[in-house]
Amino acid sequence: MSADEPTVPAAPAACTTIADVIATMERIDGELPRKDGVAYFNRLYLQVTRAMQAAATGVTFADPAFTTRLDVVFAGLYFDAEATIGTGARCPVA
Repeated sequence: MSADEPTVPAAPAACTTIADVIATMERIDGELPRKDGVAYFNRLYLQVTRAMQAAATGVTFADPAFTTRLDVVFAGLYFDAEATIGTGARCPVA
């Protein structure tokens, strides 16, 4: 990294549960302007994640632990990218 490249902010504390993911998305929602494109994406993603949480706690999935882990890991990729907004840093490759 060269001296003139912006640094990437630290990603939010690692999420380990779908509840952690939801809390992070709610925080992001509170920080973004209401009509921002990322805010719209975040709200939609939050709705999907809440539905995943409801399904993962029931008998919908054959392997709820895998489904939870998939949700958390995938959300982490989004959070890493979201953390670069406004910094000028390169968005990480997902």
